Amino acid sequence: MFIMNRIMPRTASATVDLRRERIDRILLVRGVFRLGNAILAIPSILLFRRNFPDARIDFIGGSAAKSLFINLPIDHFYGIYHNYLKASWSYLILLAKVRAQKYDLAVDVSGSSTAMGAFIVGASGARWRAGLAGKWDRWFNLRFARSVSSRPSSDEGSRGNFMMGGGICRRIVHWRAGSRRVAQ
Repeated sequence: MFIMNRIMPRTASATVDLRRERIDRILLVRGVFRLGNAILAIPSILLFRRNFPDARIDFIGGSAAKSLFINLPIDHFYGIYHNYLKASWSYLILLAKVRAQKYDLAVDVSGSSTAMGAFIVGASGARWRAGLAGKWDRWFNLRFARSVSSRPSSDEGSRGNFMMGGGICRRIVHWRAGSRRVAQ
């Protein structure tokens, strides 16, 4: 990632009123390879579909999770590989396919916990690239502050982690639905 940080400079933050933007193509990214992490993205998918019923919604996640997403309201599932031999060239092909879609909004629904998810969102070519502020936010032009509820406390366990992906989605939808706040 050191090399990627040098090749792709930090993206400037943007200010946008999502209520006034036409969003027809949405890319949701969960750049974590474990099945349990893929399951944590389901509330995000449902939330975006409910609030953008006519939009094309595509998802990028671990290839092993593809069968879990068959009956979910997404238009296309892009699998990413953890195995080096499969991953080496497949990421270049994936990014070419993703960039060809010309997404309006790409969102890292992993809570910006992985460099891979943040990188894919940043390299997607989407007009608006959203994720939580933190270590991997250099590729986002919409950075959302981490709220207290998005961090699991010792007694919340995985429930806090479950809310991370949905947390950013709720903030985007909240702004879209009529909040007077502006994303930065």
